[in-house]
Amino acid sequence: LYGEEYQVIGLFDSAALKEVVDLDGERLTPVDTVKDAGLITRESTEDPRALAATAVETFNHLEVINTLFLPYERVRAMDGRLRSIAIAADADDPEFVQRVESFMSRVALTLFVGQGDRVVAYSSIGSTEISGAGQLLVPVIIAALIVLNTMMGAVYERVREIGIYSVVGLAPSHIGLLFLAESTVFATFGAVVGYALGQIAHLFMLQYGLLAGLTLNYSSLSAVWATVVVIGTVYLSTLYPARMAANMAVPDVTRQWQFPPPAGDHWRFDFPFTVGGAEVPSMYVYLKSVFAAYGEGSIGDFIARDVELSVTTDGPEPSYAIAMRTWLAPYDLGISQQVRLLATPTGEHHIYKIETHIERLSGDVASWQRMNRKFLNVLRKRFLVWRTLAPGIRQGYQDEVEKAFAGAEPLAV
Repeated sequence: LYGEEYQVIGLFDSAALKEVVDLDGERLTPVDTVKDAGLITRESTEDPRALAATAVETFNHLEVINTLFLPYERVRAMDGRLRSIAIAADADDPEFVQRVESFMSRVALTLFVGQGDRVVAYSSIGSTEISGAGQLLVPVIIAALIVLNTMMGAVYERVREIGIYSVVGLAPSHIGLLFLAESTVFATFGAVVGYALGQIAHLFMLQYGLLAGLTLNYSSLSAVWATVVVIGTVYLSTLYPARMAANMAVPDVTRQWQFPPPAGDHWRFDFPFTVGGAEVPSMYVYLKSVFAAYGEGSIGDFIARDVELSVTTDGPEPSYAIAMRTWLAPYDLGISQQVRLLATPTGEHHIYKIETHIERLSGDVASWQRMNRKFLNVLRKRFLVWRTLAPGIRQGYQDEVEKAFAGAEPLAV
C-alpha cells in the first residue's frame, strides 16, 4: 500500500462488522468523502455553536469489504483526519453526568453518551451575551448632542421659513414633523453608510490579517440592534428641536383654533384665513365649484345644496359672500344648517377677512357644535388648497368670475 508492505494480522467478518454501529448510529468504517464532499465542507466551515444546535446528519460510509484497519500513527502519517473519539468511563460513577455536562459547557460539540442500554446526545447551543453596553453610553451621548446641535442650528436658520409655513396655514404639529422627517433622512443615511463602512473596514482588516483570528458576524441580529440604536438616538435628539419649531409657529399659549360660543342657534366668528382682494372673486368661484361637488350623491363629511354667490359694492371696496345649506355627517343625527362665508375688507393693504355665519336648522345643539369642528376643518383645508393651485388653474377660475357673479343677488348685510 503506497509502496509499503504491511503484515495482515486478521480478517473481519464483513457482514457482522456492517451491523456494528457507534453510539451515534453511524458505521465504524470511514465516511465516503466523494459522496458527502458537500456535507463535509459545510460542517468544516460552519460555526460549531450553530452546528451543534442543528439536527444530527448521517453520512455515507465505505463498504466494510473495501476497508483496511491500520495503526493510528500510520494513518496520521498518511494525512489521515481524526473524526471521532470514543472514551470509556465508569457509568456507575455518581458524578458521571455532572462531569459530562461540565465538559459540554466548555466546548461546542455534539457528544453521545451511552448509559446502560440507552444513548443520550448532548449538544452545546451557542448563545449571545451583550456586554460592555455601558462603555457605549458616552459615545451615544456625544452622538446625540451632535445631532441635537445640528437640528437646533437648522431650526434657528429657518425662522423665516417657519413663519412662512405658519402664515400659509400649516399646523404647528406639521411644522415639527418636517424636522422629524429631516432627522429620518439623517438616521437612515447614517445607519446605511455606517453599516457599509463597517463591512469595508472588516474586509480591509481581514485582507491584511489585522483581526488576529477574530471573525466578525456583520449579518447577525447585533447589527440590527446597532442600527436601531443609531436611529433611536437621532429621533430622540430631534424631539426638542421639533418642539421648538412648533412653538415658533405659534408663539402664544393657544396652539389650536378656539371657537367662540354660539349665541343660541347662531354662530359667528372670523375664519382663520386672509386673502388679497384681487383673489377673492376667483377664490369664491373655486369654492362654489368645490361645494357643488358635495351634492346629495357624494359620500363625504357633509352635503351641500343651494350654493349661491352674492356681492355688494356699497362701500369703498366690494364684499363677497357664498351661502349654502349643509347637512353634517353622520347624517343619522339630522344636523342641518345654513352657512354663509362673508369676505369683507379689513381696510389695510387691500386684505380681506372671512367672516363665518352659521345658523342651526335641525339637530341637537351639542352634536351641532361637536360636528362643526370637523366641518370647519374641512373648510380650512379647502381654503389652503386654493393657495397651492397652479397659476394657470387660478386664471381659469378668474375667467369665470364675470359669468359667476353676473346673476348674483346683492349681498344683504
